[in-house]
Parts: sequence; C-alpha cells; structure tokens
Amino acid sequence: MQNNKGLKPIIFLFSLFFLLFSFACDNGSTGGTVNAVKIAEEAYTFGLPLVLVDITRRQRLDTWSQLAAPVEMNQFRHDTVLPDHEFRDFVRPNVDTLYSNAFLDLSGGPIELELPNMDDRYHLMQLMDAYTNVFGAPGTRTTGNTGGKFVIAGPGWTGSAAYRSLTNYVWILGRTLVNNGDNVAVDVVPLMNQYALTRLTPDSPLAEEGGPDILMTHDANTVVAGMPTNVFFNYLNHLMLINPPSANDNSIVKRMAKIGVGPGAVFNLAQFNSEEQAAILDIPQKLIPHLMMNAQQFFTSVNGWSSTAAEGMGNYGTNYQMRASVALTGIGANLPDDAVYFSVGPLDGSKKYVLRFEVGETPPVNAFWSLTLYAGHYLYDNTLKRYAIGDRSGLVENTDESIEIYIQHANPGTDKEDNWLPAPGNNNFNLTLRAYIPKPELLNGSWEMPQISIAE
Repeated sequence: MQNNKGLKPIIFLFSLFFLLFSFACDNGSTGGTVNAVKIAEEAYTFGLPLVLVDITRRQRLDTWSQLAAPVEMNQFRHDTVLPDHEFRDFVRPNVDTLYSNAFLDLSGGPIELELPNMDDRYHLMQLMDAYTNVFGAPGTRTTGNTGGKFVIAGPGWTGSAAYRSLTNYVWILGRTLVNNGDNVAVDVVPLMNQYALTRLTPDSPLAEEGGPDILMTHDANTVVAGMPTNVFFNYLNHLMLINPPSANDNSIVKRMAKIGVGPGAVFNLAQFNSEEQAAILDIPQKLIPHLMMNAQQFFTSVNGWSSTAAEGMGNYGTNYQMRASVALTGIGANLPDDAVYFSVGPLDGSKKYVLRFEVGETPPVNAFWSLTLYAGHYLYDNTLKRYAIGDRSGLVENTDESIEIYIQHANPGTDKEDNWLPAPGNNNFNLTLRAYIPKPELLNGSWEMPQISIAE
C-alpha cells in the first residue's frame, strides 16, 4: 500500500468541514422522500464520471500489470497496432491514430510531460481531470510539433506549471497520427516511445489506492450499473477526498452533504426510511438509461448527423447531466477545438448511400478528416480491409471537382472503387466522420455536414 501521509491534512480539513456543516443543517429529516431521493439522484449524476474514470483506471492498470513490461501509474502505455475488425478493447475505435494512455497521481507533486520533435506528424495529448474535464491539450494545435517539456500539477502545488488540474488523478489520452503507407513499427512507435513522464518530487507521498472490489473483465458502464447505490456513494466519497470538487461545485456539495455524500464522508443507507432506501437503491436502474437516452440533447444536429461541436463539450462546468451523459456514451470526449465528430445511423446495409461534397466543401480542418464505418460498435470486416476513408485516401474527384463517397456492400466498379467504403449487406451500420483541428467555419456552423443520400 502506498504511503498516504500527505493526505492526512486534507482528510482532517474535509472531515472538519463536514462536521461543522452537519451542525449547521437540520439533523432530523432530510426533507421527506422526494427531497432525499432528489438529492441522491443529483449526487449520483454528479459523481458518475468520477467513478467511471476510476473504474477505467483500475481495470487498465490491472491489465497492464500483467504485461511482460508492466505499466503502473505515472507511466505511458502505447498501442502499437491499429485496430481492425477483430478489435474489441473498446467500442468505435478510430483507425487514424494510435492511442497512448497514462493515469497520473499528482498528490505527490507535479509530473513533467516530454514530447519529442514530431516533424509534421499530428499528435495530441488530451489532459483530463478525474471528472473528465479537459484542462489541457499539448500537441500540434496548441504547442506545435517541435516538442518540449510541460509540467502538469495538481491542486496542492503552488509552484509554476504549464497545466493545472483541479484533481490529483489525471488521465492522459494521447493520439499519434498514422499516415497511409506508414510502417507503424518504424515510423510511428519509435516516436511514441519518446513520450516521457517524470515525477519532479519523487520522494513525496502518493494518494492511497482504494475503492470497492470490481470486476476487471466487464466494461466500466456494466460495472457501475451493477454497483449498489450505497457502495457507489462511499466509493465516490473516497474518490472526492483525493479529487476534491471545485469551488464552482459548492452548491451541489452542500446539498450532497445532507445525505452523507462528500469528500471523506460516510454514506449510511440506514439513515433513510424504507421508502427512501428503496428509491435510492433503484437509482442506477432508473438514472443510467435516462442519461444515456437523453445524451442526444447535448449534441448538435446537422442534416441528419449528430455533432460534438456543442457548447461545453469536454469542459462541462456545472452541467453535470451533460458530463454524465457524455461519460456514459463516449467517455473522454475531446474539446471541439481539437476534434469534432459527426455521427449518423443506423443505416440499412441493403441500400446504397452516397456522401457528396460539393467543390470546396469537404470538411474544413487544419489537420485531417476521415469517415469510419461501424457494424454495431466495431469495424466491419471487408475484402479491402478498408475501415475508413478520408482526405488522405486519394479520393478521386468527379469531372465537376466534387467528391462522392460510395457507401454500400457491392463494389461500385473500378472507376469508383477508390471512393468506396464497404458496408455490410444485410445488417445495419453507422458512420462517424472525425474532423481533427476543425477550422472556425466548422465550429461556428457556417459549414454544414452534407446529408447522406440513397443512391438511385
């Protein structure tokens, strides 16, 4: 077990806060069934991303600990092979970039991120706090491609830092472009191996690991959905001690304290009457489907496509419902400035579709764009092994200089094959177009994604 002496002052202060707050509140009823359950639902929505990220962290670290070269906290784990139709590690993978993952513990002091000179290769290091807010994005868009060293600090650090997280746990989700024709092992992986993380205060104590036992073989959504609400809240209480809410969260923190949810608090289901207990225990079954079904309201709609170019995406402020819905349906969302995703479906695999870009109307980006096809949640197996198509695919223009992408099961013919994205013949499918470093006209909506049409 890691040394947690550095957390003792924090534990004391938060415990004192909740003790004093409890005296300031009515020590009797929580205000009746409706009020208690309502607060519990708010607390569950508030804490869901924090718990989901920590389950993800623990599961991946467990998997990485079994590698020939084990990977721990504060170390990178790089993917070295692009996903194909057999890939099942997570849903809807992209085939444009290789991922680099790292989970940082900043409770013992800051960590320095070092990036090499990438020449003209796109890369991004998405820095997310423990609540999934993106607080930094070193890489091509913000820091250029010449490399550098960047200090990442947590809430307790008073020195200088390039990036500051409001939480001690941080998730780095890195992406490194793989160009067509690249030999991944020669052209890309050696660059990724130069990504480095260095603790600047190696003798300082780190946060103590903790939390309930969880299944390592189920996805994070399944694990959290099966977790009893009282277990969830005490897990959340532990995580908030390490990753305190921000000052902007004071209002909900005060409400949650009334039911025993807060940094270092103890949630006791027995404090509620039987009706309240039943309703609180039913929260996961009631709230998770609601949050997932209502996620669409937080995306913009453009000609039949849903878009992540929405206000607040990736940096949610106090929009806790949006934060929870996005965490359940696509955890780790980018800032729109880094990437915007357009999705459409389900589409009928027995039909022929065309996506037409008029002259000069391909997605306006400063990096690149690509269109990926998914059969369900995964890549579709096809004879060309072509899972995506885009501006790096050698698309052939029509005589009027427009570009058409043919999305269908059968080969459209040798004259159109370069622009063909194979689709399943009898099953539904869906599409996602990813636009990396979008230009202002894409972000502000003056450029619109064209509607996909059924071919005659």
